[in-house]
Amino acid sequence: MHDAPGGVQNMKSFEYLEKYGRINMPKKFLDPELEIKLRNEREFYNKKTETFKNNCNISNLIQFIKENCEMTDYMSRRLENVKGFKIAWDFICLKNGTYIYLRGKKKFLEEGWIAQVINSGKIDYIPEDIYFGDNTLEGYVHSMKVKVIGQVSNDTYLKIKSNPKSLWRIAKTEFIDILGEEILKGEEILKGEEILRME
Repeated sequence: MHDAPGGVQNMKSFEYLEKYGRINMPKKFLDPELEIKLRNEREFYNKKTETFKNNCNISNLIQFIKENCEMTDYMSRRLENVKGFKIAWDFICLKNGTYIYLRGKKKFLEEGWIAQVINSGKIDYIPEDIYFGDNTLEGYVHSMKVKVIGQVSNDTYLKIKSNPKSLWRIAKTEFIDILGEEILKGEEILKGEEILRME
């Protein structure tokens, strides 16, 4: 995935990841009140597993949001862009144990990092102003806590093909052949650091 809101690379993306163990939600649309309402709808949320449903009907989901939140210009634009909205929903629905590869844009932030989902569907809201056209709105930075596996080598960064989407599924061959070794190496380093802390 990229951390490039509006197509502009967030230059502090990996600094934020490394320091706080958090990644930002792409195409954000949630707020705390709306999240509570969604968690109470069986069509969109599985209370048994405490996860949002990735296979729900997106049209029904968008309609539910329209009927249950304040429809500002900002929210209207978010819901009109169905592809962008689906990307945001896919992020919320990421399951625990899923590996995420975060890739910076070439010529801007040429780094790649691997993280693992540990808090599926649990979004934290940090108050922040949203600049929308000539208007300033009260909003949030939406972030999810993750387990940071580590930074990949420059060779690996160059091998993984770029994708214009904010969030995309890496081909199985790329994941196994290219990222697999980086994940194993990162996990071994983390395990060693944990043993040192215990000692």
